[in-house]
Amino acid sequence: MTIKDKDIIFFHGMTILSVVAFGYGWSIIPSPMEQTQRAFDAQRTQDLQSIQYSIDTYTSNYNKLPDHLEQIRDTSYSRDLAFTDPETQKPYEYSIINIFTYKICATFATNTKEQTTNKKSISYDDSYFYENREYNHPSGYFCFEKIVPNLKTPPSPTPSVAIFNINSNSVASPPPTFIELK
Repeated sequence: MTIKDKDIIFFHGMTILSVVAFGYGWSIIPSPMEQTQRAFDAQRTQDLQSIQYSIDTYTSNYNKLPDHLEQIRDTSYSRDLAFTDPETQKPYEYSIINIFTYKICATFATNTKEQTTNKKSISYDDSYFYENREYNHPSGYFCFEKIVPNLKTPPSPTPSVAIFNINSNSVASPPPTFIELK
């Protein structure tokens, strides 16, 4: 084998190694579109966390869940809240499940449940994927069910017993009498 043959083999080997390294690097770096989607999802997650905090604060102050998000919009603790999706400008959804539980919903572009188990690449803006496991979500429309941590149990209603005066022979019977039991 001559020196020229060794140079050719070395050149081809380095070319193949360079192509493999470039292909591997290209496969682990998210595309600009994917990074934009991740940034929008990070903002959605931050918005929903802020809304959750404001709902919890409202509930602590009023001992009930707000009927709709507009009730917390003008409060001092939520003046800077974003109530709409940063990309579509559609409002986030909020609904009450019961007196202790509510859900807040958004449409996500990425699947953070998959990304937290498969850490393909970590960049400066990926920290929300790993720090906010409470807000992991699939791609598409998804609701987070939240339980209010500081809601006092509402007072139970006083039971009532109705005593009716049933007199079939009387044309005008008196109205029923109610006696409250305590």
